[in-house]
Amino acid sequence: MNDDTFENLEVWKEAAELAVRVKLLGEADAESLIADAKRLSKRIARLMEVRRKDFS
Repeated sequence: MNDDTFENLEVWKEAAELAVRVKLLGEADAESLIADAKRLSKRIARLMEVRRKDFS
């Protein structure tokens, strides 16, 4: 498995975990959920940028 595939799997795993936390916690832990969502969003953006460079 190459590094990109592993990172893709990590991102999907984190997204799934975040979705479960949102479902379970709702607004009870909103600050933490928002911080994690922003961090995950930045990771996804970096991964997408790498993909764009690979295809250009």
